[in-house]
Formats: sequence, C-alpha cells, structure tokens
Amino acid sequence: MSDTMTDTKLATLTGNITVATGLTCRRGTRKSTWSLRTVVDGKRSSVQLGTWPHLSVADAIDRAASIQRGDQQEPVWGDMLEQFVIHHPKPSNQETLRQVQIHFGSLLATRPSSITNAQVFRLEESLTLSSSTRLKLFAFANRAGKWAVARGLSTNPVSALMDYNATQRGDSKRMRQSDFRDRSMTVEVIKSTVARLKRTDDTDAFLLCLSTGLRKDELRLLQCSEVNTIAGTITIPAERRKNRKALVLPISPLVSRLLEGRTESGTHVFPKIAAESPSAWSNRLKTASKGHTPHDIRRTTAHILRDLGIGAPVVAKILGHSDQTAGPSSTNLYMGSDKVTTVQEQSQALGMLSDFISSQVL
Repeated sequence: MSDTMTDTKLATLTGNITVATGLTCRRGTRKSTWSLRTVVDGKRSSVQLGTWPHLSVADAIDRAASIQRGDQQEPVWGDMLEQFVIHHPKPSNQETLRQVQIHFGSLLATRPSSITNAQVFRLEESLTLSSSTRLKLFAFANRAGKWAVARGLSTNPVSALMDYNATQRGDSKRMRQSDFRDRSMTVEVIKSTVARLKRTDDTDAFLLCLSTGLRKDELRLLQCSEVNTIAGTITIPAERRKNRKALVLPISPLVSRLLEGRTESGTHVFPKIAAESPSAWSNRLKTASKGHTPHDIRRTTAHILRDLGIGAPVVAKILGHSDQTAGPSSTNLYMGSDKVTTVQEQSQALGMLSDFISSQVL
C-alpha cells in the first residue's frame, strides 16, 4: 500500500490506516499520529514516529525503514533542544537554552526516551530558582518536546510534569506560575502552622493528616467506627475514597495519641470540623500555613517518608494510590514503583514517620 499512498489520499481517510509493513497512521478528527510496530532490543514494541502532516507519508516510510534497519539514533535531550532552537532561532529561545544547559545538568546527556518521570520531577524540585524562572525553563523544554514528537525526532520527557501541574490547578490548557512551587511543607513551616492553629481540633486534624497522608475529606469526615483501636487500624471505606477502593492504615504511636478520647462516643472523630462547610478547615489551614492546602499536607507526608528512606511502593500503599505496580501513578511521578508491599512494611514506615514528627515538630 505504501507505493500508492500519498498525503492527498491519506487526508480523505479516517481510522487506522496501514501505509507499510508495521507502519500505521491513526487518523483522528483533531490529531493524526504515526506508529510503527517493530522489534527493539529483541522485544516487540510500538514506536511513535510523530504526527501527520508534520511528518509526511514519504518521510514516515523513510523513518520507519531506518528504524527497522537499526541505523537511526535518538538524539540526547540537549541535542534535541539545540535542534529546536536551530529551527526557531529567536533570541529568547537561545537565551533560555543557555539557562537550561546551566541548570538541567547530566540529564541533557540522556536520550529523552530513557528519562523517567521521577527524574524530571526530582530535577524540578532541586532547582533553586524563582518560580517564574523554573516555569520559563520547563515551558521551553515542553515546547521543544512537542516539536520533536510531532516530527518523530524524540519523545517529550517533561510532558508528565506539565500535565500533572496543570491538573493540580484544574487548568488543562496552560500551566500557571504557582504550579512550580514546592508543594510540600518544610519542618519550619509545619512548626509555625501548629503554633498558629488556634483550635485544638484544627491542630490535631493537621497532625493526623500529616501522620497518615489522608485526603482532606477522608480525614474531615473520619468516623469513630472506622477506627479500630484493638486491631490498631484506620479503615477508610471504598465509598469515601477517590479510587473507590477501601484503605486500611496501621495506627502509629502518634496517631494513637491524637485519637485518644476522640473515638469513644459520637459519629465523627472531629465532629466540629465535620459539621462545618467543606472549605472551613481548609481556609483556616491556609491562613495558618500561609497558603498551603490540605493536599499539600499529603504531599509533605510522601516527601518525609521518602527522606526517611522509605521506598516508593510502601509510600504508594500508605497513600492508597490505586496502582502501586505499573503506570505513571501519582507516586510514580515522584519516585517510581515496582513491587507490592506488606502491612508490616507500612507499619514500620508509619512508625518512623511518627517518631520524626514527634521529635522534629512537637
């Protein structure tokens, strides 16, 4: 079919169009993508070549043949960014490339397809730059990545970071500057937040959230019946969880102290907070922490556990992410994850977290 297919003819077709052996163009209403089924390093794989019409039929056939012969090399990230600037030689792009070359370090010598989401997120967190400067550097890398993907030159290693931050703000079209701040709280911020929270319920709820990683409504509406002091567990039922899967957490020593006297009667562990509007506790927390949200507490829990040497699979299990074994889950975006964990590992991790908060914050 390759010898008769042309760009003009392809424009009239829809669906999955086979153009050559293993080479397919998926014609959509908004986007058309080239993919190649081939063997890479002895394994069957699907390679994304780019988008049509940026990559014409003839160029797609040539690139597919080159990959199948094994004589096409993906450029390293730094070279790909340089190619983008060569094709878009604006002074602003040239200046931003120089800043990227200074701050992105050894990752620029890595092929984009080999760069993991975790590496990109760690890079973003490690940059000691202003929010606006970080936004500028990663937005430039994202534009270059999209350009490379459209032409089948490379992948876009920062796409997950950009999508993640945009999602956090509910903004699917663009990323705002504040998306690049470090969302976790430092020990100093945690201490000052505890000092500024005036109500005992607010303080205990904040510390319980930090000690467990529970989401705002999982904690705000926590019921006494969900706390089993004999078994030493907190169980959040499936109907109150984002992924509709029940979460069982071991109770650490600090959590046990925070729950003392709160589960003996009544419906909710924090009845005053549960009776308020959903945003009331969040607003008081934002005021006390100078801008942090309840979900930032959850992120802080993950960061502290990581800094204590707890592996990503255990952190994922504690946070109750739906998939601890595969795919770009919320935990994987930061740390990566490749195995299932045990209750004992979770209990040990939460015990270490309890000791850290007790010694460093209280």
